[in-house]
Amino acid sequence: MNRAKLFENIKKIQSRIAAACLRAGRNPKDIVLVAVTKQVDPANIIEAHHFGLTNFGENTIQEASLKISTLKVEANWHFIGHLQKNKLNKAISLNFSLIQSIDSLELAQLLDEKLRPTGAIQNVLLEINIAKEPQKHGFDPQELPLVFEEISKLKNIKPLGLMTMGPEKENSEAMRPYFREAKKIFDSLTKKTPLEILSMGMSNNFEVAIEEGATMVRVGRAMFEGE
Repeated sequence: MNRAKLFENIKKIQSRIAAACLRAGRNPKDIVLVAVTKQVDPANIIEAHHFGLTNFGENTIQEASLKISTLKVEANWHFIGHLQKNKLNKAISLNFSLIQSIDSLELAQLLDEKLRPTGAIQNVLLEINIAKEPQKHGFDPQELPLVFEEISKLKNIKPLGLMTMGPEKENSEAMRPYFREAKKIFDSLTKKTPLEILSMGMSNNFEVAIEEGATMVRVGRAMFEGE
């Protein structure tokens, strides 16, 4: 992608975020934009960083490791894909600012156990399978309150909030009920434990997600595709 097109895409996304915030009576400064860099040319990541982006999300440990070690940009790296148990040691070594995809109590406990000898604390989000899709990972919404209580007792991971994807629908409005439900769960948990982050919304639906309460959106295709 050429530099001018990337700059144009980023500005358009930022404008769309601002417009969605205006409709919802929210402040655009309260929305964190995570640039999803799966299979994105490292040169484009560097350019995006030059244009002011500081949060980047990767879906696989292998690709994240390569980019983090070679790019060496001052940035917050997020892991947003399914985290396999046999990749935990490598994930820990990469010092992610945020692991967004803790999708089981067992995974949370194992991560905590591996972190214990280091004394490090890993910020995480708990992934909700908001539509209860069998092919997707994440906690059942009904089980989450009890599981959240258990995970909150762990010493070396810190749950900062929730992440969800929702079903893949071409019509962004069709996602609104799922995002609204995720916000209800987030608000319910926040009554007991103050949470900071509700990560939901991607390239084709992030505006609806913001209108329904997202504090973080994950955008890749709308940013890095085009010439």
